[in-house]
Order: sequence, then C-alpha cells, then structure tokens
Amino acid sequence: MIWVAWRQQRTEVLLGALLLAALVVLFVPAGLHMSDAYRSDGAAACVAVPAGGCEQLLDAFDGRFSTVIGVTGFFAFLPVVIAVVFAAPFALELERGTYRLAWTQSITRQRWLAAKLAVALGGTAVTAAGIALLLTWWRRPLDHFHGRIEPGAFQLEGIAPIAYAVFAAALIIALGAVLRRTIAAIAVSIVAFLAVRITIETSVRPHFASPLEARPGTNLDTSWIVDGRMHHPSSRFWEFQGIETGIFLALTLVLLALAAWWIHERSS
Repeated sequence: MIWVAWRQQRTEVLLGALLLAALVVLFVPAGLHMSDAYRSDGAAACVAVPAGGCEQLLDAFDGRFSTVIGVTGFFAFLPVVIAVVFAAPFALELERGTYRLAWTQSITRQRWLAAKLAVALGGTAVTAAGIALLLTWWRRPLDHFHGRIEPGAFQLEGIAPIAYAVFAAALIIALGAVLRRTIAAIAVSIVAFLAVRITIETSVRPHFASPLEARPGTNLDTSWIVDGRMHHPSSRFWEFQGIETGIFLALTLVLLALAAWWIHERSS
C-alpha cells in the first residue's frame, strides 16, 4: 500500500525535490561566497577578537548580503508551501471520494490511512529537513555575530522548521477530512498555521526559560532581546528548539488523531 501511495504522489515528490534543488542552486553559491567574504573581509577576525571598529565592518558585511538575507524573511511561509505540496493530494482524495476504491480492494481503512500519512508526512519532513539543513549551513557566518535565537534565524534553522511543516501538513489533512473541500482546508490551514506560529513566537517562546538581565557592558549582539535589557542568550538555541519542536509535534498528533477518527467513523 505504501508503494501505491508513493506512486500516486510521484508528482508531489518531484515538486518537493525541485523546490529543494532550486534552493540549493540559490544558496550554495551564495553561502560559499558569503563564507569566503566572512574570512577575507576581516569579519571572522572581529568576531573572534572583538575590537574597535568591528560594528562598522559587520554592518558593511550585512549590507553586502542584504538582498539574499532579505529574501529569507519570506521563508516563514516555506513550511506551508511544503505542506500544501504533500498534504493537498490527501485532502483532494477525501474530497473526491476516490479512497472508496481502495477500501473495496481488501485494504482496511487503517492500512490505507497509515500508508497515506507515511507518504504525506514523510515527504513533508524530508523536504523540510533538507531545506533547514541548507539554511543552517548558509547562515553560519551570520550566526557568529548575530546569533540564531532571535526569531528571524530561529524559524529557519535547527529542527523546529521540520515540526512547523509537519504541523502544517497535519492541519491540511485534518481540515480536509472534516471539510471535504481541499481549497477551503488549505486556506483555513494557512490562517491557523500563521496564528499558532505568531502566538507561540510572541507569547509562549519568550517564557520557555526566565530571561536574563543584561549587566552594563554585556555583549547582546547574539542574544534575543525580549524586554528592554532582558534577553535570552544564543546558548539557549537548542533548548528552545527542543521545546518548540515538542509543542508542534504534540499539536500534530492531536490533529492526526482527529483526522484518523473522522475518517474511520464519519467516512463511508
């Protein structure tokens, strides 16, 4: 059944691969160029041994790569894009009722659902992981002097982006099961996804741990300033990534349980 499900979603798998390939073509040359400039322009030496004049040099470095840095600001929507690619066919099958054919071929609902979820969520996770790995590598020079715990970097790196994408896919699947309207499910999912992301980023994540009060002279360049002189140091990146990933995966499990129950009990 998994083989059949994969064959049914070959186009979506190809789209995911093309998306990842396009980003590789864009960010690998840019990353190599930025890493070389980071060393040759003196930015690396400034970060290693902070000295007078470094702020101006690092600002110039930021300005040099401001275009590509600015583009990544739109990547907050990438998890939804990936989710739509892999989860929309699932919702579309529920809308059209073509799943009934599989159920008449000695395939149980549980087996059909497990295979479909494995392909949709697996493809989503693999694609999101590849993009997160690429962007984590690309941002290395920036992370050295900006850190990666502030929201702009946090949403691109580590394991949290994978959880975002899987959560978005689960939203589309669950709403697709309930609404039986693919376009409506996608539209509502996008709004719900952004609402949850923004709420967690602004109201929940700052309280994952007690912020520290910056003493006079403390270098806050790599910290996340949350309230005046209160901050979270960059060393908390993986701790916060783990907590946020756990939250989104827990929400994903709830949504998948809802979808499974609805399909099993309300579909015929």
